[in-house]
Amino acid sequence: MDPTHPHEAVMSGHGYYNRRSVLQAAAAELGLTALRAAAAAAPIRPAPQPLIVADYGCSQGQNSLVPMGAAVATIRDRTDLPVTVVHTDLPGNDFATVFEILANDPASYLAGDSNAYALAAGRSFYEEILPPESVALGWSSITTHWLSTRPVPVPGHFAAQNCTDTGIRRRFAEQAAIDWTGFVAARATEMTPGAHLVMVEPCAHPDGHIGSEPIMALMDQALGELVDAGRVSAVAAAAATLPMWMRTPDEYTAPVDAHPDLTLAGVQIVESPSPLWAAFEEHGDPAVYATASVASMRAWSEAMIGEGIDDPATLDAFYDRCRALGTADPERLHLRIFNIVLDIARV
Repeated sequence: MDPTHPHEAVMSGHGYYNRRSVLQAAAAELGLTALRAAAAAAPIRPAPQPLIVADYGCSQGQNSLVPMGAAVATIRDRTDLPVTVVHTDLPGNDFATVFEILANDPASYLAGDSNAYALAAGRSFYEEILPPESVALGWSSITTHWLSTRPVPVPGHFAAQNCTDTGIRRRFAEQAAIDWTGFVAARATEMTPGAHLVMVEPCAHPDGHIGSEPIMALMDQALGELVDAGRVSAVAAAAATLPMWMRTPDEYTAPVDAHPDLTLAGVQIVESPSPLWAAFEEHGDPAVYATASVASMRAWSEAMIGEGIDDPATLDAFYDRCRALGTADPERLHLRIFNIVLDIARV
């Protein structure tokens, strides 16, 4: 956890998240067509003003290479002016890995473009990060379902949306609404007139399900067994609740529609196929599938779960049990996630 944002999400460091974030990479692909179109229309200021592209929620950088590369290449077809990409994430993010990737990966937008620049901003995207009317193009992928804070612990559950307590669910939904309204307002301030912000975010299914109920229930079971065995206290288990809420499509679009300076240039709801499940259908080995799935789970959850369970051996035992449960019943690790692709324009 980031100490300045004690319940906001920071991913597993030292490049671990980069190596295990194939689900997030697959989802980001859904927004590339809209991103290229937005880059082709990005407002260009007279020299010597740089054109600023904001990458909101970059994590460790691997999944930013393709979208930022597409954005910079499209802009470069239009102008030789400097392009500055600002990668934003929480202060506790592993920015060292971000810059290592940008410097050394052949797919980096810095490779071969001497007039492209990379900067980082270590602040929460629920606040204003960049100067007013400075951003010509924005991008964010699989980020805003993480909340700025965990409203309340949820005993027995990692995800509030797996809980039947209507009071708890209401608290999380209210926090999600506050956060998203703040995010929209901050971006409206930062975007220059004519700019677009393209986003790919997980959302609740049209029928109200979030698609991750089975995997969350599996995680709940694994943690509950550790509590029953006396290895984790009930208080520590409740502290491991994830600061997460999947908004409905309407909950995403309403604050944008209501903002006087923004308009929705495009909205699309797409189910993201799981590349891990597709691979399992090819090889048919449940142990291999469970190992890959739990490695992915650990990449996005370990730092947050570690707030309640800080003993490395106990964390290992938790993920080992998740792997065993998933090997016995692979469907419990199958994520069926809907994503909303938003193209938000500053009028």
